[in-house]
Amino acid sequence: QVERGCEVPRAKAMQALFRDRAFWAHGVMCAEAQSGHGTVYAYRNDIVFPLLKLAGLGAMHGSDLGTALNTATGALNMASIGTPKKRKAILHGYVHGAWVNFARTGNPNGTIPVKWEPYEPKTRKTMIFNDNCTVEMNPRAEALELWKGIELYK
Repeated sequence: QVERGCEVPRAKAMQALFRDRAFWAHGVMCAEAQSGHGTVYAYRNDIVFPLLKLAGLGAMHGSDLGTALNTATGALNMASIGTPKKRKAILHGYVHGAWVNFARTGNPNGTIPVKWEPYEPKTRKTMIFNDNCTVEMNPRAEALELWKGIELYK
């Protein structure tokens, strides 16, 4: 995440721009569009596993798949190598539990420590998956303003 007014190396700024363009901005626009047709729950994965941190990375697209699918082995678990078993079990319980609850009932609540309310364009309530799990209203609102009016697809 690039903070406003901070000097950032050009490469890091370009990575942030690409990340937002390729994943985040589209996700927000899809959630907003879909919320007019049904119940939407939006989340952001902020879980940083030791191996990712060691590689100079943070939470990233796809790094939540092992926790979401509750895999203990294989390629989807690679990101969590070096994570203490207790922490991994808690995170898997939060994320995997929410996915299972959503698949079963259409509501992800039940295994996470806070109430996850549906996404609405006005409030943009978003679950932030991390060690504590929180719900943020309108996360990165200032950055989203930069993307408004930019046609991402034709």
